[in-house]
Amino acid sequence: MFAVQSKRLSSWLLVLMLAFTPSSWAIVTIMDPAGDPVPNQSVSITLPGGEVKEGETDDDGILFWWIDGERKPVDDLPPGTVIDGGLSFTTVDESGMSTTAKVLIGVGIAGGLYLIVDDDDSSDRNNGGGSDPDEAPPGMDPDEPPGGDPDEPPGGDPDEPPGGDPDEPVTPGMGMLSVEPEERSITRTVGDDCPADVGSFTVSNTGTAELSYSVTPPSGNNANFSYNDGPRTVAANDSRRLNVDFECNPPEDVPGTVNQMLTIDAGTAGREMVNVSVTTEAADEEPGELTNEGESSFVKVHVIGGSPCPDPYGTIRISNTGGKPIRFDFSTLPFVVPDQSSGVLQPGQVITINVVFPCDGFQLGPNVGELRITSVDAEDGSTDTGSLSITFDLEVRN
Repeated sequence: MFAVQSKRLSSWLLVLMLAFTPSSWAIVTIMDPAGDPVPNQSVSITLPGGEVKEGETDDDGILFWWIDGERKPVDDLPPGTVIDGGLSFTTVDESGMSTTAKVLIGVGIAGGLYLIVDDDDSSDRNNGGGSDPDEAPPGMDPDEPPGGDPDEPPGGDPDEPPGGDPDEPVTPGMGMLSVEPEERSITRTVGDDCPADVGSFTVSNTGTAELSYSVTPPSGNNANFSYNDGPRTVAANDSRRLNVDFECNPPEDVPGTVNQMLTIDAGTAGREMVNVSVTTEAADEEPGELTNEGESSFVKVHVIGGSPCPDPYGTIRISNTGGKPIRFDFSTLPFVVPDQSSGVLQPGQVITINVVFPCDGFQLGPNVGELRITSVDAEDGSTDTGSLSITFDLEVRN
């Protein structure tokens, strides 16, 4: 950024030159962020058409061009001129209002600014005559600026803007990008719906001309987030929203945190960076639960010498309908033998167990009893996760 510093008139001769010359020179001083002149430094200035010019400041921070091997002071910069490097300029309009900005709105009388040049006894610009530089020329009121009424802009009608016809098109301004907030983040749980809405950023144009912006990296190259990457336009003093969704990749949807830095680039109107973050937490696990998926009672008649040994009752089907593994165990019953008496069931697992009459451990006639199946949490070994009772009614005959 750079500054156009208003200075006092060095002589009334220079006042007359400014009053009757349609495009006068003015001192251009480069200023740092603290508002101090920047001496003896090279600077890059971008003109409205995109041309980049290299300049240099002197011991007082005044900007010069190098022309034909000679250092010449800058005497005219068109509206829309921009300086880089964190520098600034200050302009003073006809009402005396001071404005600080990145973009020059005009230098000299032709730019609509009434610039006053400071007197400098050692300056080469003040080398005429031996009269007092602070004394008005003969015949001129020392309290009145050249050109007449101080309340009337140079050139005539006070109701008509400088430059002529008020309907004549003016040089357009520039857009200025602003993005809020700087970060959006959400926390979700494994298994939550996807895509997930992360939120939106407000992309604003605080300048005086339309701007166009794009977002990088492109959405199509981003495995985790989707958004409208542009290009999109924003009118002066307007805004629009940039919505971001989390796509829940990788597809297995595992716990963890995903971050992504997005760059909103509007060229000369500015560039902003924002961060999106999604933390996925593990779902709370439901305890395991033992469930009977088959028969709850068996009735059988066994004939000694006529029925097979062992003699099958059928099958028992059990499952774990909870969220954590369980360990199961069968009790004992003399006339009932399962082919698996213990084991571990994972969440959702179903197993089938065959049970038979072993042809011993019985008495003639009725044999009735319950086979109990108990279960506990497989990890802590103590939390009860349910139990089942299967009834067996066996009659043994000769």
